[in-house]
Amino acid sequence: MIGWVSPVPIGGTISGGTRKLWDLSQILVGNGIPSTVITYADLCRGTPGMAMSADNVLVIPKVYDTEIDRLGGPEVRKVAFVQNGYLLNQTELVHPFETCGNLVAVLTACDEDTRLVHARCPRLEVPVIRTHSSGNGRLGGNAGFRYGYWPRRRRVLYFEYKNGPGSWTGGDLLGPLFADLELPKGWELVCLSGRSDEQIAELMRTSAIFVAPLRREGMCAPTSEAMISGCAIVGWTGGGAEEYLAGRAALVSQDDVAMLRERVYEVAAEIDRGSGHWPENTRRWSDWFQRTYSRDGEIREVCRIACQLGA
Repeated sequence: MIGWVSPVPIGGTISGGTRKLWDLSQILVGNGIPSTVITYADLCRGTPGMAMSADNVLVIPKVYDTEIDRLGGPEVRKVAFVQNGYLLNQTELVHPFETCGNLVAVLTACDEDTRLVHARCPRLEVPVIRTHSSGNGRLGGNAGFRYGYWPRRRRVLYFEYKNGPGSWTGGDLLGPLFADLELPKGWELVCLSGRSDEQIAELMRTSAIFVAPLRREGMCAPTSEAMISGCAIVGWTGGGAEEYLAGRAALVSQDDVAMLRERVYEVAAEIDRGSGHWPENTRRWSDWFQRTYSRDGEIREVCRIACQLGA
């Protein structure tokens, strides 16, 4: 049995890395491998719904890295899951991953996370296993993101949490990004926050531009979804996104808000003029992403990892 430690139980409100934990657990269940989501609160109360024994494996997300040694007790084998390596604890001289006696592996979400784990944990003696998220899964099923043909509606899409004041992605910097954003005549700015998966998928299939002001994140799910859907992506690279955005998006200098605002306007104007090759390139980039990070490949990979761990 594999237990995936989550801040909230299935049925709660989730996004990002927590949603990925649920998805991977349900992939395993759907392929006949015992797996369950365990809330952090239940684990701390001693009522996890799974035996804490050497026969089982507990997957603990990076957010609980300082507690990894005590969570679940000394019997159960543990796997750390790092989806945003820059958030690894920096206060202790020796990172807890290096001293956890029953840690058997570390999972990472991108090459940048792998690099950061090795840099922060130079004495780590367990394997670091790179995973590949398709960006197109929900609770073991297909999320429904797919390529939409051009021409498209003159809409610029974004997520509010990416520029919220004080957000962990750098809200103090990103706050001015979408305020009074200048766009060519006939264009509209559309916020995706708070919409259903179906609504987001439809907007991404039919809208021209997605803004991705990435900073240090690992594999950013909304940006992956936008690339699958065929949006023209404008933004910074940031963290793990370097793997799939470099050469496949309109990128400007990291953290330069003024340049990013200008580039959004320029790309919208290019699309209006029919200049550039956005229809052709977005089709090609969508195909590339879905080959490189395929859903079938992700399913095979997580099942293989589970079998390697003996769960």
